[in-house]
Amino acid sequence: MIGEKLDTLLKAKGIRPGTLAKMTGIPKETIYSIIKRNNKRINLSNMERIAETLEVPMEYFLSGDDADPAQKEKPDIPEDDELEEFVQLFDQLTDEQKSFILSSMKGILAGK
Repeated sequence: MIGEKLDTLLKAKGIRPGTLAKMTGIPKETIYSIIKRNNKRINLSNMERIAETLEVPMEYFLSGDDADPAQKEKPDIPEDDELEEFVQLFDQLTDEQKSFILSSMKGILAGK
């Protein structure tokens, strides 16, 4: 599942597994192993680095959706009152929670 999606995405972007290894700092043996085993489990830290490097949300690898994340439609822009509510709720979060939310949002937007 994950390995197959990673292999497909690498081919679509014209990136070799060894190049991804250099880009992420993950050993190339690990990248090749992820692709070859094609299992549903992967080290979270490695998954984050791969997703960030390939500019896709981590959810791309975990969902059953095989669509290219670059082809997804843009989400609707929230109304002003929704945006205001979001800002108010965001201000109540800890710095760590804010960082997580921002990172998640960037990952989602990278998969447009």
